[in-house]
Amino acid sequence: MTHADKTISISSEESERISILKVWLTFMIVFIHSADSNINFGAGTLYMYNPPWLVILKYTVSEVLSRVAVPAFFFLSAYFLFKKEFSWTENIIKKVKSLMVPYLIMNSFWVLFYFAAQSIPSLSPFFSNPDNLVSTWNLKDWLEHYFGSRANYAPLLYPLWFVRNLFILNVLAPVYKWFVQKTRYFSLIVFVILWLTLESTHIFFLDIQSVCFFGIGCFFAIEKISFSESDRFRVPAAVIYPCLVLASVLLRNQEGFIKMFICRLCFLTGMFFWYIFATRIKAQRLKDMLLFVARYSFCIYLFHEMNLSILRKILVRSLPHTGFFSAALYLGMPFVIISLCLLISRFLDRFIPGLYRIISGGRGAG
Repeated sequence: MTHADKTISISSEESERISILKVWLTFMIVFIHSADSNINFGAGTLYMYNPPWLVILKYTVSEVLSRVAVPAFFFLSAYFLFKKEFSWTENIIKKVKSLMVPYLIMNSFWVLFYFAAQSIPSLSPFFSNPDNLVSTWNLKDWLEHYFGSRANYAPLLYPLWFVRNLFILNVLAPVYKWFVQKTRYFSLIVFVILWLTLESTHIFFLDIQSVCFFGIGCFFAIEKISFSESDRFRVPAAVIYPCLVLASVLLRNQEGFIKMFICRLCFLTGMFFWYIFATRIKAQRLKDMLLFVARYSFCIYLFHEMNLSILRKILVRSLPHTGFFSAALYLGMPFVIISLCLLISRFLDRFIPGLYRIISGGRGAG
């Protein structure tokens, strides 16, 4: 197979749609992390009041609609990797710069921030867990807070688990390529069945969702299946996806295979639905705004948890704990956090572009 045969061309319209899709997915991830009602302080955990209607709303948005985001990002990452020929060595060198350098910088910054906050009396009540003081870490603690452990798969800045897993999967890219090329549609069946049946399985640091959606993206790329193919399923997706969302919400208190199967089928359908929905953006100003946000989506992912954690701690200590406050915090926080991350990213990009390119893994937005 020649290089020309292997390459998948993506039109400018498809590129815009994918960029807009990344914005939806970024908002979803922030909504997932905004749903936590347990706020950890040095003296203990504060539990926010959630009225029943807010519990349902949080479940619908953060646990059903938004859970498509992470598998979709693994899918997209694999698709864009395998849609063209690449050298394993060159790809790993590139991924060290674009993934591992930001990973180490951001996790180190968070470690230093915690150490400084725990050392300042006025801030220590917000960040000093007596069982997890940076000053008392041993070598095992340092390794676990940087790379995760079998008990806790995430580093200290826990959203970075995605970046770590994505790097490991890139290391394994030749295995994926060989398996998909040799088995073709059988590989797709294997990935889908493993994902549908193995709910909480981990292979070392890698969760089954990461493994499978990276593989599904690899399959779509090697089989040269274009994103535009999903447009043929616009009407079915518009009907089936809301039904699956409703079913997932109604089954929220159930356990077992049926609930897991319905929820995961909802995730799969949601990937197509949200990509198709990206074509419905007709207002040019809105489209331009979303494309602007998309340029900074990776840095929003890197920065959002720090800002979310700090701002939420301040607000829950300052404002009354009512159902209205909990709802306003949940619904408004993602927009505030993404705006703040955009300001930070834009400031660095404009005034300290060298630092921004390092932190963003070479993704200078210009």
